[in-house]
Amino acid sequence: MNRILITALVSICISFGANAQQLNKTELKLLDVPEKNELTNAKDSISYEQALAQWKSVADINRWIGLNFHYDISRAIALGSKREQGPKPSIHSPAEMYSIKSGICVDISRFAFETLKKIDPEAEAYYLMIDFEPIEIQGSTIRKHWVLAYKQENNFYVTADSKLPGQISGPYENIEDFIESYEAFRERKIVSFKLLDDYKKKMKKRLAKVKKDNKGDKQQINGKKRPAE
Repeated sequence: MNRILITALVSICISFGANAQQLNKTELKLLDVPEKNELTNAKDSISYEQALAQWKSVADINRWIGLNFHYDISRAIALGSKREQGPKPSIHSPAEMYSIKSGICVDISRFAFETLKKIDPEAEAYYLMIDFEPIEIQGSTIRKHWVLAYKQENNFYVTADSKLPGQISGPYENIEDFIESYEAFRERKIVSFKLLDDYKKKMKKRLAKVKKDNKGDKQQINGKKRPAE
């Protein structure tokens, strides 16, 4: 591993630790930080271009995310709205994400969406933008969360979730069913959600606001409702 990449990874780890120490348990729980992450910390043996040539499906992308993705708390705060300390960072390109393996929800959802479109151009994939009730952390308003939603055999599946890296949730007959179970799992009110074909929100397919009724039993994780795998 070259010296520049080592320095970047060390900086990420220090930044994560410093910011995590400044946050209380409630704030960490509300953020999109993974509940558990079994990382390999190993250098990829192939380049991103070589991976594109080898990967065949969303399962390959999901496997890489589960083994490699690191959540960057400082980046989440920097990208939050109503923050006035300098320009916001740009969203990582898929190649950058593959190299540094660190980012937040929109970075990993972009990685998954664009990578899937490259290896399977016919895949019916969307960005799912979830608008939570906002929280204020270190002068930054945190509200939006991004994941990858895709359709397969007329059912929806959701993956590339920074909160649950390496998991594919589904099948769901409609995206509203996922939203209902995800709201319960995250224990955060979801105000609205959209399916988009661009993380820059150029495409505007708006879906209905979430209904607050309860439907059936959901899977549990640590006593909380969890989206079905």
